[in-house]
Amino acid sequence: MRGAAIFGACILIGAGAAFAQGVTASGFWAIGDPVGRDIVVGELGYGRWDFQGLVGLGEQFVLQVAMVARNPGEVLPVCLRLTTPALDDWRVYRLSLERISGTSARGVYFGQLCFSRRDLRLGSLLSVRLDLDTSAALIWANAQSVALLPGLAAPAPLVRVREVEYGGWAPSPAAPARKAPPTPTAPFPLVCTLPETERPQQAAYIAPGTYTGTIGWPGPGAAPDSSDWFKINVRPGQRIRISLRAEARGHCGLALYDTNLQPVAVARAGGELAIEYLVEDPGPWLIQVTCRDPGRMIDYTLTWEVRS
Repeated sequence: MRGAAIFGACILIGAGAAFAQGVTASGFWAIGDPVGRDIVVGELGYGRWDFQGLVGLGEQFVLQVAMVARNPGEVLPVCLRLTTPALDDWRVYRLSLERISGTSARGVYFGQLCFSRRDLRLGSLLSVRLDLDTSAALIWANAQSVALLPGLAAPAPLVRVREVEYGGWAPSPAAPARKAPPTPTAPFPLVCTLPETERPQQAAYIAPGTYTGTIGWPGPGAAPDSSDWFKINVRPGQRIRISLRAEARGHCGLALYDTNLQPVAVARAGGELAIEYLVEDPGPWLIQVTCRDPGRMIDYTLTWEVRS
């Protein structure tokens, strides 16, 4: 046990170094068992982090999560809930943290979530709650387990390094790949990810930009992923353009739905699709990406922008 405690402390020091360029939480508490400066959280517990003084820090943010966990797999599924004083409820995001180091007993898991100030109507205060999405894991949480990095969303989005479950920010195919500036003290790659979901009710807000995703059927024994949903904020009177490019010219579809889940614009059966739409009513609006090619996975690039 002594060796395990030393291992956990060393890991969390490294996680703290990764957050040297970000904003650390001004408040932290959790439901679990206190162990030193950590709180061990299981399936019935949760951790919460409050960030203050966020006015003037830019429009785009990256939420980083890095923590020690006892988990049997290479991926640790968690549920992130974000809220601000301007919201009536929590916004729910499901994120897969990837194991980046550790031993057979414990590992360090890391993941990132991108959002914009407008998506959450963010002012000065942001609250983040983390729950486990598996009963087989335990996490060691502390005040440095979650950090906020402002201003990382540059005009040319960050490069997607690896795609597992969620889409990430990536440059359009015509633009040269541009990586994030290196941070000498950070042992973790800056990979911006956004969650996909097959249920429109669980769709996450995405800011204007370019994203990548994977859709299709992985093979026998796996559930088919036939659609991805994303939510966007648009004001009445704005004209938006949504485009989709699928690899290998997959037979995909693209649709825009209003707040009542009624389709208002649809493009089907192509590898390169686009929709332009003049918004007349308040949102939120939903983007749906579909794929009808059986028996394979298809990578796609989704871009949406406000034209006027």
